[in-house]
Amino acid sequence: MDGSGYHIATLDERRRRVRSGGLFARGNGRWTIDGEGLSFRRLLTKEPIRIPGHRIRSVRLSESSWWAGRWLPRRPIVEVAWTREDGATVVSGFVLSRDPEETKRAMGLLK
Repeated sequence: MDGSGYHIATLDERRRRVRSGGLFARGNGRWTIDGEGLSFRRLLTKEPIRIPGHRIRSVRLSESSWWAGRWLPRRPIVEVAWTREDGATVVSGFVLSRDPEETKRAMGLLK
């Protein structure tokens, strides 16, 4: 499954934005969910953000439209908690679709 979406930010355990590994920048882009996990490539970048499926700890919808310093009303925000290669647990926020049903289908593939 794939589509266009928005990467809001990736937060560490203390809810601060992660600055390394290309995770700091926000932006629109294209996402793909397949047997390998989630891949999100922001527009005008070469390397996508890759979240391997075996590193994903949880996937849920955010309870708020305010996430990591961004206000995104009427858009379902998907929070993906995952473990990086260095062992740190982080949470990445994405808007995968404006359609709540499509978002739920995508989330089902990540779980």
